[in-house]
Amino acid sequence: MAGKKSKFEAYPGVRELAGGKLVFRHKLLGQRALPKDITSEEFARAYEELRLLVSGPIEPKQTVKFKTFKDAYAEWKKTDEWKAYDPKTVKGHERHAKAFLEAEVTPDTAAKFGELECNTPEAEMLPWLRKHMATHAPHKAKRVIIAIRKIYAAAIVSFDECQAVRNLGNDLVAPKLPPAIGSKPWPVEIVEKFERHHQPGTAARTAFALARFFGNRRGDVSAVRWDQISTVRYIDENGEPAVASVIEFKTQKNKANGRNVEMTLVIRDELQHVLNALDRSKGGTILKTRAGNPFSEKSLTNQMAVWCEQAGIKAGFTLHGLRKTYANEIAEGAADPFTLQAAMGHAHISTTQIYIRNMDKTPAAFRAVEAATRRSAEVRKLRALAK
Repeated sequence: MAGKKSKFEAYPGVRELAGGKLVFRHKLLGQRALPKDITSEEFARAYEELRLLVSGPIEPKQTVKFKTFKDAYAEWKKTDEWKAYDPKTVKGHERHAKAFLEAEVTPDTAAKFGELECNTPEAEMLPWLRKHMATHAPHKAKRVIIAIRKIYAAAIVSFDECQAVRNLGNDLVAPKLPPAIGSKPWPVEIVEKFERHHQPGTAARTAFALARFFGNRRGDVSAVRWDQISTVRYIDENGEPAVASVIEFKTQKNKANGRNVEMTLVIRDELQHVLNALDRSKGGTILKTRAGNPFSEKSLTNQMAVWCEQAGIKAGFTLHGLRKTYANEIAEGAADPFTLQAAMGHAHISTTQIYIRNMDKTPAAFRAVEAATRRSAEVRKLRALAK
């Protein structure tokens, strides 16, 4: 049986709604009302006008989608700069970029910064950015500003519509942070107190010795292995051949991007004394937990605080403080900056100069007097010979 024909078959696009209302529907024009009586002249005229509007192809309105800050963030992550970041830096940038991109622009809207167009006029954008930065604590605000600057920079480089945009991240003033309290070197009395409580053979004394007599960072203290120890021949200060034990390794810092530094450190008698008390038959890392497993870098920081407390040492003395103790010892012993740089594993001499500025100046003052006195004596002898 043939299906029942619609009474609107002669009028494509016409539909009858509940209540008898007639409408003309088109995907571009939308829904338009028609007179109810399809036999009337009014209906025929209205329908013809609408039919003529759609009788030819109607080009949909072309909308231009401008790039958002979320798009710019994706571009930043494609750059060589991003690929060179170590994993810790990547996590930090991801966390602080998220704090910006997922924040609401204003309290009365659900719109987020990540959805805004990168070329949003600065007259609108800058007040929003400043209000947003005021919601963060100073240390976090400083990091979020860096992320905003990087995102803007990526937009300016990557998107045509943003090439004339000013990097508004540069207009944000980072809050002034309180002076950082860095790790302090360990005084002799604190060193001796720790050594008295933690004897050779313990993990505490091993971690202490590796940091104190190698100046290693915590990542290196936890990672250095027995198979990295070897012997080398050298000429001593008397011009005689001698043999020494050394540890050769590459630092953990910047390992992810291949910029870690190769190190060769001589094992001093004080460290050898500690190493001799350990069981090296199982190999692996020199420093091990009671279960025989390596320490993680993060847990080692917390564990040193526990070991200091056990020795009756007040808070504030850290593994990195032992690294500074080692650096000061080298600097105050009259080593030149490049020797200190090699011993500390610094990639740049500018970092080494920080340690030199912070060393005890008294030993250098005495060496200066000795040098000056020696030179004065030489000048007097030369003058006497000239007479």
